[in-house]
Amino acid sequence: DVYAKWVRQFDNVKILLLTGERSEESTERAEKPVFVQHSTQATGRKNRIVHWLKPIKDMLKTEVRQLCADYGIELHPCYEWVTRCSCKFCIFNTTSEMSRTSQLFPEDWEYLKQMERDLGHTMKSKDGISHSLSAFIKEDQIPLF
Repeated sequence: DVYAKWVRQFDNVKILLLTGERSEESTERAEKPVFVQHSTQATGRKNRIVHWLKPIKDMLKTEVRQLCADYGIELHPCYEWVTRCSCKFCIFNTTSEMSRTSQLFPEDWEYLKQMERDLGHTMKSKDGISHSLSAFIKEDQIPLF
């Protein structure tokens, strides 16, 4: 956990972690509380107090977008081609998101496909069957123009 590693370098601090998970995104996220003590908290000698707040947890995507619009907050540009801000070629991207991202970033896409070939391992699988990235987005069926 990159965040936990970063936080553990601090002593004698109070930290509030704010994240944008929403219940609408998954049943696992829906079950999590809005406000909790984070696992990196270390009372005693370290005196590190860490709380985790998910302020938009119970909001729908449309409500979050409206809130941003109401306060003049521009959405991250990635929302033009994916539904959630994450790694460019996130393993959780849908077929259409991965396809759109491959078209927007063709050099990175080719590099990633080459990595799959070099490693002999794929990023995507369904029902226990590995699928190459090209097969996942049905790349051979994407119109060129």
